[in-house]
Amino acid sequence: MYWKDLINERGKRYDECRLSTYEITNPKQQEVVDKLRSYCESMVGQVREGRGIVLFGPAGTGKDHLMMTLARVDIINDLGVG
Repeated sequence: MYWKDLINERGKRYDECRLSTYEITNPKQQEVVDKLRSYCESMVGQVREGRGIVLFGPAGTGKDHLMMTLARVDIINDLGVG
């Protein structure tokens, strides 16, 4: 799947989802972003070794934004999203 196809499926509101555009409002969110940034830097190896990501938390904390960011990195690395 290509990014434009994913955006057409999920909605234009996700088009600008990146770690750099994630709004951090507390230190715990910064910790998550830092860990995801590290994961993204080695995503190909992480995925090949079967290491994935689970995001959980209350509504409105940005889980969709972060997952779309990960999907973007997956697509860039030709890992596939579906």
